[in-house]
Amino acid sequence: MRTWKPTRIRFGNPVVDDNGTNLDGIPFRVVREATRNSGSPPRTAWEVRALAAWSLALVELAGEAEVRFHRGDAGVDVPFWPDTPVAEYLDRVAAAAGVDVGEATISVGPDRTGPHLDVRLPTDGTDHLGHASFDPSAQAEVDVRRVLDHFLRLLDQLATAAPVTPVGALSGVGESDRALAVRSGPTTARRTGAVHDRVQDQARATPDAVAVVGDHRSLTYAELVSTADRVAAALHRLGVRTGDLVPLVVDRGPLAVAAMLGIMRAGAAYVPVERTWPRRRVEQVLAAVAADVAVVSPDRAEEQFATTGPAHLVWLDDDEPAGTVHAAAGRAGVRVHGLPVAGTPWSPPEVGPDELAYVLFTSGSTGVPKGVQVPHGAVTNLLDWANDTFAVGPADLALLVTPLAFDLSVYSVFGPLLVGAGVRMPAEEAAVDPARLLDLLRTEPVTVWNSAPAALAQLEPLPTGGAPALRLVLLSGDWIPVALPTAVHEAFPGTEVVALGGPTETTVWSNYFRFDEVDPAWTSIPYGHPIRNVSRYVLDSALRPVAQGVPGDLYVAGDCLARGYLGAPELTAAAFLQDPFGEPGSRMYRTGDRVRLWPDGTMEFLGRLDHQVKVRGHRVELGEVDSALASSPLVERGVAHARRDGDTAELVGYVVPASDTVTAADVRAALALVLPPHAVPTAVVLLDRIPLTDNGKVDRRALPAPTGRGGGRALSATEARIGEVWAETLGVGGIGADDNFYDLGGHSLAATRAIARLRHHLGVRVPLRALVTEPSLAGFAALVDELLEAEQAR
Repeated sequence: MRTWKPTRIRFGNPVVDDNGTNLDGIPFRVVREATRNSGSPPRTAWEVRALAAWSLALVELAGEAEVRFHRGDAGVDVPFWPDTPVAEYLDRVAAAAGVDVGEATISVGPDRTGPHLDVRLPTDGTDHLGHASFDPSAQAEVDVRRVLDHFLRLLDQLATAAPVTPVGALSGVGESDRALAVRSGPTTARRTGAVHDRVQDQARATPDAVAVVGDHRSLTYAELVSTADRVAAALHRLGVRTGDLVPLVVDRGPLAVAAMLGIMRAGAAYVPVERTWPRRRVEQVLAAVAADVAVVSPDRAEEQFATTGPAHLVWLDDDEPAGTVHAAAGRAGVRVHGLPVAGTPWSPPEVGPDELAYVLFTSGSTGVPKGVQVPHGAVTNLLDWANDTFAVGPADLALLVTPLAFDLSVYSVFGPLLVGAGVRMPAEEAAVDPARLLDLLRTEPVTVWNSAPAALAQLEPLPTGGAPALRLVLLSGDWIPVALPTAVHEAFPGTEVVALGGPTETTVWSNYFRFDEVDPAWTSIPYGHPIRNVSRYVLDSALRPVAQGVPGDLYVAGDCLARGYLGAPELTAAAFLQDPFGEPGSRMYRTGDRVRLWPDGTMEFLGRLDHQVKVRGHRVELGEVDSALASSPLVERGVAHARRDGDTAELVGYVVPASDTVTAADVRAALALVLPPHAVPTAVVLLDRIPLTDNGKVDRRALPAPTGRGGGRALSATEARIGEVWAETLGVGGIGADDNFYDLGGHSLAATRAIARLRHHLGVRVPLRALVTEPSLAGFAALVDELLEAEQAR
């Protein structure tokens, strides 16, 4: 039996939920007319049903409203539990209303004195259903009628429902709203073939076309599939079979793509392991995968030798590993195997749509990352939809700017390869350098950009006409600043900007929104509509469709779903539920997103239900950061919090230090050893105690914003000017010479903005990495002074 947290209904005082919602945007009151004695309680079954119907309407339309029957300070709460039988719920309403010695007033809304929809119920219900009045200058009649229709539907259902019917089975949502809340994208037959088979088909059609372009080498389609076949043959020789998992420990470049395809061609799923991960996370992932074989590039071999993991490493290089490599591997207790020659005979397995293509690890609330298992059918459904929708073809060149462990890379790599287009794959250091990315856009025929918003915004200011070939910008993975699409349109005329969304569990994207320009009334870029062969449901806590305009929880179903979490059946069962609107046996995924629907069915994103946040496009469980803080000997107590700075969410760690000698820098350094870079708080605030609410929970609203320490010696002219730029960029004041850019709340995007502003104000080009090597104001200013002196000496 499923249990829910109860929703309490308050009769009397206006209250709102965290999203500021009320009854479909209409504050209203319901008042019992005192046609008999002034103090009479409800005496008819009709009146009890009417009051119950209004209370249920509040549950559905006002979300987390708290409702109570009361007079003055006295009252009785009626909790809403979906499993409560109708008869029991009516008894509770009758008992609660009987406490009232006057009128039973129901009101919901942020304004106690403003215009309301007033509904007066007769105490006997024999002659009429009541009176409704409203202010037409403040409320549209069509909206008022929707609320009243909602009430009347519930009233009718209560009159005919069996006494044992769960009250959660009743709903006042009409058919039109239900159809809006339960909506599917276009349905088409899926094209056959696993990802690697589809790339092989394209290679047969265009063998000499360039498939992947790196900084120092390129691969044609024929070369790509030939190398992939060599990787697959090596894996097969080492015992890799269909359904196995193979860690991918490689540097970015054309050979990495060949390795990904080769792993899939061997029937296995690739598992990216990033260079930037701390050793602890690498070992957690390798332990979860429990693979005997991995693919490794030469530059990362020593890293793998020092890690407990697979006993056999396939050497991803054209040349055989040298004797010194074999010797080092032997000392580490592993064996290194070169690639067989091209054309080595072997028998590739048949790989169906339900076999896994990859496993990507995302942040886990317990401190252990979760492996999301994604099958080939879900991947090809996504790739075909995107290619068809955005007309991607042989003339396109897509730029890969995200890590291979970030799911946006799935489309950037494989989407173009299914249609004969090219993939531009810069090295890791180039992919995070705004200046090099801008130069690449200027000088190469890149037509498709696909990234989180922060990755594009780091190029600020965008150069007008700086990307002559760019035609399509795909943004997803985080809130999209409402000003960013306009900036793109102005800088790159004719470029289409598309907003997309979807967790890793729904295979990169499950919804999208196309638009020509930003409406000034938008507070965020809309979530949009479901993609092809995907359904989305907006439901309440009882899994019932919500009315249009009412906040609800987003669920996703269809061909996009992952298989579940690697080795975690309980987590899988909690997130992937039986689909009540689909075919028998079908599933839906609980995204944790809170949305509401516009009249045309467009989804508007409102926030997250849990403590999972997006930081610069990466999903982070605050629980994982909390776990790392709790396990640190430097921390007595700590909590992670995501603070929103404009359109950007940044992680802040709040810490009660274990001793007076512990500094914020010490804590950040310790966290960097156990957390991936995107999960390390950009600022750590030292506190005497963590603020708590009355019920003992962390009072996140009372957590202070990070600020500079200030004070100390007087600043030099350069330090003062840089301090002004930092203050403008980070929104803090009182910056001192010893303050650290990142402890003040800085991050990669803010660093890029600061560097750009310094170039404008001081006329000097400062490399972005300078803020990494010299993050203190004094150290950074000294480096800038050296650059200024060098400029003057020329």
